[in-house]
Amino acid sequence: MNPLVKPIFQPAPLAIGERPGKVTFHKIKSKTRCEFFIYVPLSVRPNAPILVAVHGITRNAADQAFRFRTLAEENGVVVIAPLFEQKYFKQYQQLNGPQYQNSDRALLKIVKAVGKKISCKTDKLHLFGFSGGGQFAHRFAMAHPERVASVLMGAPGWYTFPEADKSYPYGLRRSPDLGKRSLVAKEFLKIKYDVVVGTEDTQRDASLRQSLKIDRDQGLTRIERGRRWVDAMNQACERFGYMPRNSFRLLSGVNHSFASFFESSRLGAIVFESLGLERVAPPDLSTRRVDGPGGGKTCETISLTDVSSRV
Repeated sequence: MNPLVKPIFQPAPLAIGERPGKVTFHKIKSKTRCEFFIYVPLSVRPNAPILVAVHGITRNAADQAFRFRTLAEENGVVVIAPLFEQKYFKQYQQLNGPQYQNSDRALLKIVKAVGKKISCKTDKLHLFGFSGGGQFAHRFAMAHPERVASVLMGAPGWYTFPEADKSYPYGLRRSPDLGKRSLVAKEFLKIKYDVVVGTEDTQRDASLRQSLKIDRDQGLTRIERGRRWVDAMNQACERFGYMPRNSFRLLSGVNHSFASFFESSRLGAIVFESLGLERVAPPDLSTRRVDGPGGGKTCETISLTDVSSRV
């Protein structure tokens, strides 16, 4: 480098939590790639809850953080939106990857770093994930149930079922993809899981995992697969003597688009209500029963007439 040429000024990176009320981006020095967006509310209080919002294959982590920031401010919630770049986390949805690049390891490191800078509740996380992020969310909860308070998934493509006779990531039986992790049904079934899918989310396109095995065991669409998984989880709860609390909801007029999920502020409120993050009264939701494989016990449709079905 020519010593006579002055380098372009680069601002010093922000410390975590340095700008409350703003969405900021951070990287953590680690063998594991740790990048994330964070929103720390101006109204943050000691031991504030953490909402982890996980992107789908579009990797729109910043969009997740920005769309949640208003509700986070109103309810005093810290939002962490991890960024799992494709170069390093090709299969972040299944938690696995090359050495040191496991997505669950990355999230745990991020949360630890945030907890050192901000007074927030790092021991129990509230997870939201859309599409591939929903896959990550429920598998993270299965692998680390002691770290999870609640889970809401928006239209995952496919699932890990609570079945010991199927190998991970299809079931709980140990496989190379599982690594050193253990999926203990008795523990992860204590968590409440909610699944929401749009009524227009019926496309079998390139973004939906398709195979003879998955189509046969889980269904042909995200709607069918979500219903079957929730029913399977509730049945597993009953076998362990737990009260079945997991739910499946259809969102009227919504397709497979993260933007369409959040074009109504009421829908954002559903996320906070489901995860137990609200400090205010929940919205008045109009619901009706939908028959499903489980007799309609865990299915309901939420009418959101002002939500567009456009991508």
